[in-house]
Amino acid sequence: MTAQDFRIAHDRVAGKPLDETAWIAIEDIYNGLTLPYESDERFKTLNEGQKAVYVLHWVQSEIRNGGFEQLYFNVTGRFAALAPAAARSVGAEGYARVFARANGLLVAGGDVPEQHELRRKALRDLLAERRDELEAIEDDFFALLSETDIYDLLGRYVLKHPQDFFVD
Repeated sequence: MTAQDFRIAHDRVAGKPLDETAWIAIEDIYNGLTLPYESDERFKTLNEGQKAVYVLHWVQSEIRNGGFEQLYFNVTGRFAALAPAAARSVGAEGYARVFARANGLLVAGGDVPEQHELRRKALRDLLAERRDELEAIEDDFFALLSETDIYDLLGRYVLKHPQDFFVD
């Protein structure tokens, strides 16, 4: 498979706020890949920086919209297992710890299944027994957001790693 170059012209982010910078840097990936809705081998061809920002875009979007329950329930939960490492790679250590705690609560060892039905079964079991613990972790996620929005961290990462995101 030939890798598609999803890097963009640097001037597309010139003068933009950090949160917009992160989004602009992955917008073509978002519009170009069918993942998370369908398998897309092109995800494997993204560089590590692009993968991290793309994964964190989906994970944080789902949590903001409906909490960890929504993340694990929806198809985008296929990225949950990748979230702690992705967060660490962009310097978002606090977020990495929160994602790892939630994943570990869902599945012993934190190895969240990529398969939708296996993840949903684990979620049903968790909600029946330990919903309060998951909600406490969710509160920690939102406390982090109020201190430093993850999208600002992603924007800083994009600007510090131009070779991963820009063609020029």
